[in-house]
Amino acid sequence: MRKLSRIICVCLILAGLALAVVYWPIEISPLALSNQSGKTAKVIRVIDGDTIILDSGETVRYIGIDAPEIKNNECFAKEAREINQKLLLNKYVQLEQDISQEDAYHRILRYVYLLGEDQNGEEKIFVNKYLVENGYARPFVYPPDIKYKKIFQKAEESARDKKLGLWNLCLGAD
Repeated sequence: MRKLSRIICVCLILAGLALAVVYWPIEISPLALSNQSGKTAKVIRVIDGDTIILDSGETVRYIGIDAPEIKNNECFAKEAREINQKLLLNKYVQLEQDISQEDAYHRILRYVYLLGEDQNGEEKIFVNKYLVENGYARPFVYPPDIKYKKIFQKAEESARDKKLGLWNLCLGAD
């Protein structure tokens, strides 16, 4: 009899929890949903072709690529910053970490994905790859963060073959 009472008690508790989950009014933010596969945040500022600032105040440096530097007046730096700004400013991105958390300048290191207008992640653009395959940046291998190294190398080959971006306008881009 005691065993039956325990089984009934456990069943009632589980049924109560199931009802609470189904009928409890909760609002789930895009950030809460996205924590399963990566942090989601809004871009509030674009520094250059491979660095952004999030609404959390964090500075993000893109992993695996290197865009021309504005501060060094490098060829195609302005264009790289402008496309990055056009793609991401005031939009939501999803961030993916590789091995390293941050660089020597305390910027978090991430792969960046532009989310669709509805923020559900169904329409994603892999920003790091997009910038390389359109000639706004080149691959930058810095171990241990090499997860997409081959993807970036293929993207660069394509941009070079098509003479896109810096591969068209910058002498000595090789």
